[in-house]
Amino acid sequence: SFSGFQAICGAQLVMNELRTKKDIFYDDHFLEILACSLIASAESMSRFGSSRPASGFEHKLYHAYNELTDFSPGVTHGELVAVGALCSSHAHGKYQSSLRQAYINAGLPVNNEDLVKCGIDRNLLIRAISEAQKVKPERYTVLEDTGVEKMLSALHEAYPD
Repeated sequence: SFSGFQAICGAQLVMNELRTKKDIFYDDHFLEILACSLIASAESMSRFGSSRPASGFEHKLYHAYNELTDFSPGVTHGELVAVGALCSSHAHGKYQSSLRQAYINAGLPVNNEDLVKCGIDRNLLIRAISEAQKVKPERYTVLEDTGVEKMLSALHEAYPD
């Protein structure tokens, strides 16, 4: 649908900037692309009548992790969603290297040491993946497509022990 296309185009523009630039946080051009991408994402959700165009497994993971910590995760929404997106890329078999490079440039977690620095508990992350299907069960994501075991494998591929 057109709504999904808007969200994807915005994400691709932001990812391209993140992959190619290291000092983006005070770059006016990047901030303009980010703002426009966020507006396009909000517009696609508005047209669709749901957060579905911009929310998949990574958000289910966030909500499951948040519930397991009694809503005090000790980590930002963005960091947990980023971890979920990297796991999704491994489950899909696409975009792992470009996503990893973007994360390095943005200071997002790319290894177990980074997970610890962010305050992410790996054991809770594993439990959250197992619980994520209970979050918005009507929403079909890579988790429902591949199953919990595949997503646990994707976690281990993205963040090896």
